[in-house]
Amino acid sequence: MPHWTFDQHLQTMRDQNVRFSPRVGQGTRHFPLMDPCGKPIQRDPASERLEIESYLSNQSAEHLRLLERLADELPAMHAKCRLAVLLPCRNEAQHIQDRLNLMAEQFGADGRLLDRDLYEVIVLVNNAADENVDSTAELARRWRNPTGMNLSVIQMVHAVDESAPLTLARKILADLALLRASRRNVYSNPLYLVSEDADVVWNDPRQLSEMLNAFDAQPAIDGIRGYQDRCPWLLIDHPIVLLMRRSWNFCESYASSRALRPDRNPQYQFNWNRRVTSGWNSAFTADIYARIGGYNRFRKFEEDLDIGEKISTLRAYETSKGMIPQVNTVIGLPIRAEASPRRWYYRTAKGIEPYDDRNGYENFFAQEHEQFLKSKSLNELSQAIAPFSSLDPANIPLLEDMLQKDFEFLCRLHGSKLLATRAYQRILSWLGFESSHTDIRDGQVFVRSLEGVRRTIDQFAARTPKKPVSHLDQVLKAPRRSCPIRPI
Repeated sequence: MPHWTFDQHLQTMRDQNVRFSPRVGQGTRHFPLMDPCGKPIQRDPASERLEIESYLSNQSAEHLRLLERLADELPAMHAKCRLAVLLPCRNEAQHIQDRLNLMAEQFGADGRLLDRDLYEVIVLVNNAADENVDSTAELARRWRNPTGMNLSVIQMVHAVDESAPLTLARKILADLALLRASRRNVYSNPLYLVSEDADVVWNDPRQLSEMLNAFDAQPAIDGIRGYQDRCPWLLIDHPIVLLMRRSWNFCESYASSRALRPDRNPQYQFNWNRRVTSGWNSAFTADIYARIGGYNRFRKFEEDLDIGEKISTLRAYETSKGMIPQVNTVIGLPIRAEASPRRWYYRTAKGIEPYDDRNGYENFFAQEHEQFLKSKSLNELSQAIAPFSSLDPANIPLLEDMLQKDFEFLCRLHGSKLLATRAYQRILSWLGFESSHTDIRDGQVFVRSLEGVRRTIDQFAARTPKKPVSHLDQVLKAPRRSCPIRPI
């Protein structure tokens, strides 16, 4: 399923009678984001509430009944609540309680626990109609932490013919937060929606306070994306997987560079020349979510990217050369989150590319893969891939196959093998490959030697603590499970 183009988003939103609200500027000190008429941009809680009510009124009667039933089962949203953390969970018994601990152990800039009433966590345990259900919901309801937290747990079973279960789960969570916010007697401050995943095994202990402060301090921004990784302290035991994930991280970072964005690059690539929104360590305002029409259930996958693409379409502005998508209202923050590398272990052992779009993203959604991944511990998966993940000459074909996919991504990004080759040769050097140790010829990536990258990974391993990493200042000098680390 190809990514949606800017024109597709533009036409769909026009068909839906979305009211466009342009923003001009680059979001920098010299070129700040502003209204095309030069009016100052301020957040308006009263206007936000009206946008939410208008959005909800356009939902189907069936969907509204579901939201109202779920809302009636939950406590009211606290009047002080500023952040709603949205956490879909499908058979996540291995992760759910640790995940909730991470959300409870959130601190402010002063090093004290974040005010419990400033945020809430909504867990939606969702399952297919014909699959075995694990104990995720029970464990979530039994969860306790000395710090306490405003937590709600709901369950649902998707209809047998549901074609977009993940998108629907995210939509229910976001819409439920909006409905409960709109029911508050006092709506005095903006609400922000934090999109999360259940298999995140660590996140910065000031994640939520940093998001809240950034949104409040910069009223022109619509979304936030933090740094994402897959537990490098685990991946150093599997250098092939480490190289694969680092290669992609570098490719995504390169694609989002300002020089390639639409306002500076006439040949921009709409989907990736931006800070993309994601399913975890991402946030957006309730106001913008309502304005763009929320999640689209006809997007079975990439529902997380879809949010950012629709934001930049809603904020698009006219130039002498036509409409330009405004991608700069989604910013990056130095807040890190580490997700489980289990799908990438599985890809290494079984060759199952998790985000392959064939057969309706079967590799991601099929119960066969789901049950295998979520019934195995990380240690079991780690042992299974050990023969394939070492820097052994026998594993070079697997490494080449993984690197090839990232090179082909850059080819699509630039529409030019020459430009992609130049960019990817630079990325290969960042990974530690010496110039004579790799070759890109006739559109194919070849690895000639592992010696240079072996030395780089050995150095990386030597300085990598067996703990997670924080990009923020240490909370009280020693936040939970946090220590400094440098990227490879």
